Amino acid sequence: KAARQKVGLTAPKPKRGSPARLSLEEELRFIDHAYARSGLVGLMMQTLLETGARVSEFVALRVENISFAERVVTIEAGKGEKRRTGPLFPSREKGNGTRPHVYTRQRIGQVVRETAAAADINK
Repeated sequence: KAARQKVGLTAPKPKRGSPARLSLEEELRFIDHAYARSGLVGLMMQTLLETGARVSEFVALRVENISFAERVVTIEAGKGEKRRTGPLFPSREKGNGTRPHVYTRQRIGQVVRETAAAADINK
């Protein structure tokens, strides 16, 4: 360490590990608090939690990505635009660009943090 400092080098930043996992009790408390906010927030947080999707994948979900008969949520990562019927969870905000009326990664992150705080989860 002293030798690195002498020549002006710093240690590499520690790598971020995977996020801390919630216990079953914490998951249930999180979902309960999400539904207490509203049915929409509850459904969004339950979908996010149970699919394990990244937030960027979650905000890109479309109605046609869901099969209730097969109990499947398909997350598309392929190239090329396919015909879409609209976002699964449309936002009330107008938005801009090529994807109006969708939640942003930042907004979903904010909802997750607010719900976790309300459920007294600090992970």
